[in-house]
Amino acid sequence: MITFMFNGERQQLDVAADMPLLWAIRDHLKVNGTKFGCGKGLCGACTVHLDGAPTRSCVLPVAAVAGRAVTTIEGAEHDPVMTALRRAWIEYGVPQCGYCQSGQLMSAAALLNGNSRPSDEDIDSAMSGNICRCGTYSRIRKAIHRAAATLASPGDTAGIEQYAGAGFGNFVELKAVAVAPAGAREEGQS
Repeated sequence: MITFMFNGERQQLDVAADMPLLWAIRDHLKVNGTKFGCGKGLCGACTVHLDGAPTRSCVLPVAAVAGRAVTTIEGAEHDPVMTALRRAWIEYGVPQCGYCQSGQLMSAAALLNGNSRPSDEDIDSAMSGNICRCGTYSRIRKAIHRAAATLASPGDTAGIEQYAGAGFGNFVELKAVAVAPAGAREEGQS
């Protein structure tokens, strides 16, 4: 029996100790925002927070989380940093196919939790293990800078309430609410 904190609640799983955390999350806890991408810890789609640090769940044995705290995209949905990131993600039109987004957001949140004013180099370093097959890297960088600015300016919360508590699955809904994304305007797209 493996006991750990999962999205703020104590969980006990009776699974093989070497089972990848990703499969324990998806198959046993039935939480599916964390995605399978490569199975080798190289693409970042499976990123979760382990005691606040971004961790690739596809290569981490579930036994390694005993007595620790695991947070997925669903568990972070009310976090102010995640709320600011989701808002910026929509504003800059980051989500395309959406498959990598939970991992991208989890890595970005870990970055902003440790560095409130990241440089481009800090962002590139923190996000380097996350692959976006749609190639929205410049939008991701802009969105992280925007989220950092939003968090630094408490008065800059216009419209943020519509993003608070919005889960990963609501990106399409939220994108419909947003006017033409700022990132798309800057890149000459409509």
